[in-house]
Amino acid sequence: AVICGENDPSSAPSVMRPIAEAMTGTNAVFTEIPDCGHFSAYEHPDQVAEALLDLVRRVQSEA
Repeated sequence: AVICGENDPSSAPSVMRPIAEAMTGTNAVFTEIPDCGHFSAYEHPDQVAEALLDLVRRVQSEA
């Protein structure tokens, strides 16, 4: 999972999205959290948790 805040000044979505796209052959998915800065897990813990749970579900379904 590649997760970043919409307004993250140090890990901007424009930088993080290509990183996720380059992770071919993995379960990596890019998630941009709206109205969020750099501390997405602190600012929007429910959305970050859901993105991580989605990753776990996808990995488990392939096992």
